Amino acid sequence: MPDTGDGLTIYTTTGNYKYRYGPSIIMNDDGTIDAWFSSPGTLGSRSGMADVFTWRRSSDGGQTWTAEQVVLEGTKNKEDAWSVCDPGAAHFDGYYYIAYTSTTNTTSDGGLQGLENNCYIARGTSPSGPWQKWSGTGWGNDPKPIIKYMDGSTHNDGPSGKWGIGEPSIVVKDDTIYIYYTYDAGSTPLTKVATASRSNPNWPGALTFHGVAVNKEWLASEHDGLTSDQGLYKMYDSCDVKYVEDYDLFYAFHSSWRITASSRLSVWTSADGLTFTYLGSLQNKSFASIPWGYDVDDPDLIPFIHNVGVSGDGLGHVNLSKTQYVSFGYSPVDATDRSHGAWSTYWSTLTY
Repeated sequence: MPDTGDGLTIYTTTGNYKYRYGPSIIMNDDGTIDAWFSSPGTLGSRSGMADVFTWRRSSDGGQTWTAEQVVLEGTKNKEDAWSVCDPGAAHFDGYYYIAYTSTTNTTSDGGLQGLENNCYIARGTSPSGPWQKWSGTGWGNDPKPIIKYMDGSTHNDGPSGKWGIGEPSIVVKDDTIYIYYTYDAGSTPLTKVATASRSNPNWPGALTFHGVAVNKEWLASEHDGLTSDQGLYKMYDSCDVKYVEDYDLFYAFHSSWRITASSRLSVWTSADGLTFTYLGSLQNKSFASIPWGYDVDDPDLIPFIHNVGVSGDGLGHVNLSKTQYVSFGYSPVDATDRSHGAWSTYWSTLTY
């Protein structure tokens, strides 16, 4: 099992909708670290956006960072205009790729604002952009989803009025690109996987869908023994996936019972990157209101966590000869305001 180590808060919230969460982390060959965060749309160049991406670089293992830059926004009057959220970054074959969540439901009319999300992607030659967005047939300025909710397929067609698809994570192994994404049709969120050939420069338009990779509904109902009417049943978060070269295994990380005192860091492994087996969870039992007996007690893991990001290189690979890191949003233990978006960001070493 992995465990966490000494950590620090790299962003401190100042109130509702003040956050830098869902980090995507790339460790570079020169020892620097690039990280992209979901950040409030108020930081962007125009009003009305829900989220934008900010980027920072660290040269000392996350202790200090360069000045924050807004590096990706939704394109005005296009499908992703309302938000770019939940970054999933990769770097290979001369390009940075950053996949993200967005929706065309931008107003509260009909009660669908922020729901029925799709997954999009952009590419650029620098971690700070400029970016070309996937347009459906190539790279340009008219963004179209690479994975669409309610698309009529057996894999991604769910009921209306649900969260939908997003929160992507990218791993490249040999000639295969794996893109993992949350599928939330109203029950426990699942992590699904699609693949494409790395040799195809237009690979986002040639995805093969493989269905469920990480079955968090099994974790909720069978392992944790919850029923669908219990509040914790749906509180299993998005996965960040990495390939650990030393073990020849894919690892998937997510929070369970997110943003509660009993929150856990859950871990799954896979030999083929397509079907994952539950390994176990870490929990700081001294804080937990439900100290789950099956979990490993990790006193270094803080509670109230969500949206985990784990370090890897541009291919999403982990080399255990290098120090590795985990980061996530969290609601501070002593917080008096636990409203949505009042989250700080934590950074910690991660040992496999």
